[in-house]
Amino acid sequence: MPSQKIFLPPQWAIQGRIEKNPLSQMSRAVLEVEATLQPVKNGHLCVWSDTAGQEHQTFILSKKPASIPPGGPEILLTPDGNPLTSEVEWEIHRSKTRWVYPMPGLISEVDMGAMHGVAESVLASWQGLFSFEEEQTHANGTTKKPGLRPAQVGALHAILAHWTMVLGFDGL
Repeated sequence: MPSQKIFLPPQWAIQGRIEKNPLSQMSRAVLEVEATLQPVKNGHLCVWSDTAGQEHQTFILSKKPASIPPGGPEILLTPDGNPLTSEVEWEIHRSKTRWVYPMPGLISEVDMGAMHGVAESVLASWQGLFSFEEEQTHANGTTKKPGLRPAQVGALHAILAHWTMVLGFDGL
């Protein structure tokens, strides 16, 4: 069977809200892969390999199946059961395209203590590696080195001061 480039939208590990604020954690970014397509009822079976050579099966369907076996292949619903062939097509059909399996976990099912530990390790990984780069200009006003304007740097420092004093945030 001939292969074709297809576009697989991002997958989410977690989606939900905490105190009315949306929260999402991506488990896999957007992929553009070379896949072989086999027609199936209501869509296609796409077989593709990741960068490590691991083979994957993704059903791209127009209708949600009656049952989904646990640990089964990925299932993506698209409006017509055809694979997405570009990021533009994903943007056009975004509201009608969704992963049926694997489903993102619910915030209520997340161990917030464990998530706090993950957040702390991410924060620690940025220690000493982040700074605000201020724009540098030549005497004639042209940009020598791109960066933030002085007012932007000041505003960011004011926000960090607020977090430090009010929320107890240690900063970066």
